[in-house]
Amino acid sequence: MDMRTQAKAPPQRRPHGPATGRRGCLNLSPATLHRYKTHRRRPVNHWRQCGSTPANLNRGSSMQRHAIAFGILLVMLLTPPAFGAPQALRPPANHEIPVAIVVTEGANVIDFAGPWEVFQDTARPGTEQPAFRLFTVSESRQPVRLTGGLMVVPDFTFDDAPTPAVVVVGAQGRSDTLLQWLRRIGSAAETEVLMSVCTGAFKLADAGLLAGKHATTHHDFFDEFSRRHPDVTLERGRRFVQSGPHLFTAGGLTSGIDLALHVVGLYYGDATAQEVARYMEYRQGQQ
Repeated sequence: MDMRTQAKAPPQRRPHGPATGRRGCLNLSPATLHRYKTHRRRPVNHWRQCGSTPANLNRGSSMQRHAIAFGILLVMLLTPPAFGAPQALRPPANHEIPVAIVVTEGANVIDFAGPWEVFQDTARPGTEQPAFRLFTVSESRQPVRLTGGLMVVPDFTFDDAPTPAVVVVGAQGRSDTLLQWLRRIGSAAETEVLMSVCTGAFKLADAGLLAGKHATTHHDFFDEFSRRHPDVTLERGRRFVQSGPHLFTAGGLTSGIDLALHVVGLYYGDATAQEVARYMEYRQGQQ
């Protein structure tokens, strides 16, 4: 028997990755990575090459998860709550819904005339009976000059007006009496909708009704609104915004028509609101 021994070549060591520094751990083939994951003894040089160890990687992943969770929690705490799907309103069975339209000196005509048209054209489903009873309210019953010179004689004053379920506040001059009335109406149990149109949002904010809430207004006044009311989250470019359970703010001018149709839908359903819009030959803006 040939007792000669044959010299054996030293075993070839499988490289743990190209010797290109930290990028080596990113250039390994999928098969090699699989072997590293399933082998009982992980190659120490591989972890060193990547500048990490299993413990460090686990610790890093844990820190990332905690950082992400903290970030989400911080956003939730700092973001004012926004209202989701609006709650339907229950219309009265046997009488009209009272709507107060605020008109003080310098009030913009389209801001209240648009919603007025929507509400006056709405009938209770299945009947020809009007669904809303409209009236104007101001500081006094003296004639009020509106934009373009239109003169309006208010039906009621803030002191003797019937209790409204819906209130429309458009752009108009400042009135301390109006602000006091809005504060009272805003907290009244009978108030189901308090809506502003255009810069009427300033009146709701001046009355303290929008603090900590979302709102919108006419686009020409976005910056001024943000400066004067930093405690209100301004939704720029929206046709209307639900600011609270019974608070709504619309953008400029014709946006009030969209919001009024939305209110009709809350009371009587979308089909009724669409029927009113068709009658008015009005194509609603994109919300």
